[in-house]
Amino acid sequence: MRLQIENRFRQISRLPLYTVLASAVVLSTLAVLTACSPGSRIIINKAPMQVSTKYIEDLPDKTKILKHGEEALTSWSFGCTTDIAFDITQQDLIDPDYLVTIKPTSVKISLDAPITIYISKDAPEEVVDHENSHVLICKRVYADAEKVASNSAKNVFDRSFQASGKTVKEACAKAVESISDEICQGYHLVTVEKINRVSEVLDDLEERLTDKPSHEQLVEQAFSKYIELTGAETSKGSE
Repeated sequence: MRLQIENRFRQISRLPLYTVLASAVVLSTLAVLTACSPGSRIIINKAPMQVSTKYIEDLPDKTKILKHGEEALTSWSFGCTTDIAFDITQQDLIDPDYLVTIKPTSVKISLDAPITIYISKDAPEEVVDHENSHVLICKRVYADAEKVASNSAKNVFDRSFQASGKTVKEACAKAVESISDEICQGYHLVTVEKINRVSEVLDDLEERLTDKPSHEQLVEQAFSKYIELTGAETSKGSE
C-alpha cells in the first residue's frame, strides 16, 4: 500500500544583534527554486529568503522583543516542510493497536527563510554595517540549503520505520513524523550551526580589527576563518 503524508517543522532562532539595514522591507524575487535529485526521489522547493525590518520605536512594547541590554535583534527562521510518499511493507494488529512498518519512496521538501530585524531608526552607520554582515551570513548559508536538505533526505531511503497507533492511519502518521523529524533536524543542525559559528567569528573579527574592511569583506573573512577551523565548504552566492 502506498500513501503520502505532509509534515511541517521549523527552526526559529534569535540573533541578538546590534542593528541591521535601516531600510524598508527587502524582498527577493517571487520565484520558487526547485531542485530534483537523480531519480526524482527527492524534490526540493526553495522559496527566496525574505528580509524585513521593524523599527523598535514602532513596537507597542520593545521589552517583549529585546532582552535587557540588547540594542537590536535579528529573528530568523529556517522552515522545512516535508511531503513523504511511502510503502507499507507490514502491518499487524497487536491488540489494541496497529503496528506498521513503512519505507519512504519519495520526499518533497519545501524550504523558506524569513528574517525579521528589529532596530532603532537612529542606529549609527557602523551598527547598520554590522547587521548587514549578519544578514549576508544568513543569505550565504541559505544559498546551500538545497544541498544540505538533499543530503539529509538521502539518509532515510532503503530503511524501514515503525510506529504504532489506534488505527493504521495514525500509526503511519507517527512513522512519517519520525522520518520528517530526521530530515529537517539534520538540515537545521547544519544550517544553524554554520550561522552561529560564522557569526561568532564575525563578532570576534570586529572586536580585534582596528582597520575594519567593508561588511562584505568582513563576511568573507569570517567564512574563510570558519572553513579553516572546521574544513566545511560554503557557497559564495546568495539564494
